[in-house]
Amino acid sequence: TTGSLHSPTSSACGKVCAAFSKEEVRNALLDKIDWNAPGDFQKRRPAFEEELASVRQRGWASRIIPGEVNAAGVPLFDSRRMLFGALGVLLPPKRIMTEELLQTTVEAAFSCGKLISCAMGVPATETPSE
Repeated sequence: TTGSLHSPTSSACGKVCAAFSKEEVRNALLDKIDWNAPGDFQKRRPAFEEELASVRQRGWASRIIPGEVNAAGVPLFDSRRMLFGALGVLLPPKRIMTEELLQTTVEAAFSCGKLISCAMGVPATETPSE
């Protein structure tokens, strides 16, 4: 169930699952979130909805917290082009992180996600969007 393992407002995989879920599932999930609770999007549902649109557009999500473990997540699709999960990867520590290393890590995760989706029946030339 979307949001049950990874919070959509505080994990890369959670953002991916929320972003690529069907609109009615996403809206029901967003309606359940306590937007007054402390967190990245406290009292900012519209900003989070914009973030999810951005995730759908670029095809991956990140979770960057200064001084914390950072991560990226990519969607996994089945043969019906339905989201069935997300693949997460920890990003290199901030002390060695460069834009090039970030891009390389995300591209590798994205490639793995496409390969898993391809194994599930999605043509390699296709990138389902929702």
